[in-house]
Amino acid sequence: MVQVDLRHRMMEKWVSETDDIHAHLDDMALLHEHLSGMGVAIHDKDYVSMVLMSLPDSYTTHLEMLADAAISSRRMFTASTLLPSNRTLQ
Repeated sequence: MVQVDLRHRMMEKWVSETDDIHAHLDDMALLHEHLSGMGVAIHDKDYVSMVLMSLPDSYTTHLEMLADAAISSRRMFTASTLLPSNRTLQ
């Protein structure tokens, strides 16, 4: 049941324009790591989708620029290359 609660919490996280984006991304990475440690596999595409959906609309331009850069460089960006690695449980 803990896994379900953590996954639900991760899927419902959202950061506002005034919140600390770094703390938010760290928290998302921490939840992902805890779920992985419990044997819950969250595929990279699902994880990235959860993170993207948790961001404010003002990040759309930045995300479009990242997507354009990925296309131009013929490089695929993954969660591990874009998001912080986990630190400690807070």
